[in-house]
Parts: sequence; structure tokens; C-alpha cells
Amino acid sequence: MQDEVCLVVTEEEYHIIVNALNELRTRCIKENIDTTDVDYLLLNIIDGKKQKDVEKVRGDGYDAR
Repeated sequence: MQDEVCLVVTEEEYHIIVNALNELRTRCIKENIDTTDVDYLLLNIIDGKKQKDVEKVRGDGYDAR
């Protein structure tokens, strides 16, 4: 069973996270390290729902747990 985590970040924080993961992926490629996990995480973050989308799905607003 996988746990699901919802993290709300600002636009600037989002870009920092994506850039850091991309740099990690590039370093792994240069050092011939498998990038499968980094790729998976990077794609999930890029394809993740934005706050507005979450509010539309839940109806009356975001429920931070």
C-alpha cells in the first residue's frame, strides 16, 4: 500500500524542486546511475494537480490533513 502525500508549494518553490530534480537526473546520467526513481518523481511533480484543480475536485476548498 502506498501513502499519498499532498504538498502545497508556491510557484517559486515548485520551480526550485523541478530544477533540483533535473540537475540530480543529469548528474546520475553522467555517472551512469539508474535514473528510474528520479524520472518517476520528476514526472509526478510535473503532472501533479495544482491547488485550483484540487479545489474543483473537492468542492468547497482544500482540506489540509
